[in-house]
Amino acid sequence: MNNLKYSGVYVAVKQLIGWTGMSEEGNFWVTIAEKLIGIILIIVSIIMLYLTATSGSTLNLFTGFFGFLGVVVLIAGGLLIVVKPPE
Repeated sequence: MNNLKYSGVYVAVKQLIGWTGMSEEGNFWVTIAEKLIGIILIIVSIIMLYLTATSGSTLNLFTGFFGFLGVVVLIAGGLLIVVKPPE
């Protein structure tokens, strides 16, 4: 990555998009995006768990698998909401 850092293409793309590094404003938007993605993941996992619970007879053997995946997505969303990004 260090070779790419000093290449002309890297500098041109950086200037094109106006990237100047992580500023305080950038940290704010990263935090907001992280919380929003966490909320979306929690909503998706609740829907997954509801559909898994209501269609258990159709899923048969895979009910536990999809229930486990729903819980994993729920935990990931919760962690995105609770954990602070590094400063």
